[in-house]
Amino acid sequence: MAVETEVKMMMTKSEELLKVAKYLYEGGFYESVANRVYYSEFTAVSALLHSVGLEAKTHKGTHSHFSESFFQNGKFPRHLLVSYSNALSKRQEADYMFLIAVSKAEALQLLEEVRFFYQPLWRYIREELEMP
Repeated sequence: MAVETEVKMMMTKSEELLKVAKYLYEGGFYESVANRVYYSEFTAVSALLHSVGLEAKTHKGTHSHFSESFFQNGKFPRHLLVSYSNALSKRQEADYMFLIAVSKAEALQLLEEVRFFYQPLWRYIREELEMP
């Protein structure tokens, strides 16, 4: 399968995960919002890395590649890395720390941050792969 096709499929999955996160928010499932927002961003970052020939086997590796390849050289504004790191942290809290709950306000913040996450990534991917 061509890289462009794979990246488009990953982009579609990322967008679908975000739609699920919004649906979960409306239903009051705030911890699940944290999970879906993170995986939406993770899938978007994975698509970005794939578009430039980078792959990671772990979540930590994905975060490291993202940081090293796109922030240390100033290709993306730092707030995107902060958003990604915050989503990861909230997802870990929601999934593994049973005595800590993700509040409605925290879930809403994740959804607000993710709104600004996609556009720069998609623009870069489209330019990198010369997609319309």
